[in-house]
Amino acid sequence: MEAEQIVSLLRRIRHEYGNDLQVIGGYIDLNRLEQAREYIHAVVEQHNQERMLFDSLPAEAALYFYQQALSCRDLGVILRYKDCRVDSHAIFEKRQEPYQSLKRLAEKNAFRLDREPYIYASITAQSGRGQMVFSGEPLGREVLVPVEE
Repeated sequence: MEAEQIVSLLRRIRHEYGNDLQVIGGYIDLNRLEQAREYIHAVVEQHNQERMLFDSLPAEAALYFYQQALSCRDLGVILRYKDCRVDSHAIFEKRQEPYQSLKRLAEKNAFRLDREPYIYASITAQSGRGQMVFSGEPLGREVLVPVEE
């Protein structure tokens, strides 16, 4: 990952962090303490889930898949990784996956954003071949997407 990409990623992380603090502060200002607690718990859960990427993947792959999750938020989707076992993330990076597949699914109305927008991904790759399995309530079913060079 190039320095410019890292700076862009850090800007995005800082922006998301600032948004979370504003939401929590807003709930507190409105004396909606239970909503503030729930939001804090959701943020902590998200951070714990993201830790899986950083604990289980090489640094460059972890940064790539984390950036992909942030990009998916622009689609209105919260991407959560259930499992990520890759010997190389190059084929995913070359195709900008999983973002591109989720974008195509959104364009085909393959999932409903009026439901909880969490989509879970299991990602595997070995010897230049990979696959992604998406699941979650908005999809209603598992979606298998092969990723090849």
